Amino acid sequence: MLIGYILEGKALDDQWNPIINRVSDDGSIIGIRFFNEFGRFILDEDEKILVEIQDDKVTIEDDWKGNLWRGSPHYIFKGYLAKGKTIVTNTRLFHFRTPDPFMSWGENANILGMPTAIIQGVKAKKAKDIGLMEFCEMSYNEIVKIRIYPVSITYDVLFNWKRYNIYTNEHKNDYILFKIIEKNLQSKEIKRTTEKNITTICYLDPKELDLSQHWKRDDQLKKAKKYEKREKYEKAIVQYQKILELFPDDGGTKRKIENLSKNKGG
Repeated sequence: MLIGYILEGKALDDQWNPIINRVSDDGSIIGIRFFNEFGRFILDEDEKILVEIQDDKVTIEDDWKGNLWRGSPHYIFKGYLAKGKTIVTNTRLFHFRTPDPFMSWGENANILGMPTAIIQGVKAKKAKDIGLMEFCEMSYNEIVKIRIYPVSITYDVLFNWKRYNIYTNEHKNDYILFKIIEKNLQSKEIKRTTEKNITTICYLDPKELDLSQHWKRDDQLKKAKKYEKREKYEKAIVQYQKILELFPDDGGTKRKIENLSKNKGG
């Protein structure tokens, strides 16, 4: 899953910096590119476009654990802000759109409050003025569950040990997408159930992946970074050590503890 901006066909992150794909042998940075110099969508090997949907809206919500705590979803990509174009291939869904400053200000004011809405509106206007496009991308390999409701379909995605909900706000397009995605995931289907008019298709056995361990890691990492920021290195080290208890082979955490121990000693 990837979310960001597009400028001259190249992918940018939320701060409008290039999203790096790899570094070449000579040290130059090679970024991700979605469109070539002629404006044509770039396909991977053996990838083909199956359908292109105009005037579509796609929404991405953050992981479900957060939803349970907050009682409402936290939007990562806000489908209600603007319509765009969705390109559906045999391996991924790619959606892009022009930023809408007015919607970013008006709709966000009701949800996020006026100060945040103003900031979002100004950013959207600047992005539009310099020719940026907003985009989101989902690979079918990241889908762990599909939930089919009477009037909508939601895709549950696992990315970097976090779970996200992805759906289209234009429900007339739901079954067009579903037929394509289901066909490409048939070989991975594990279980299908229907209860109270909701059909659930699972592509990952929950017993094979205990996400609670990764949720604990996220919580401890947040605490550790807060302590680091306050220069309370001993408390930060304790949190990193708890992470190592969950993931003993985490080399990055081991190096972090070593570096913090030096700071503590200095």
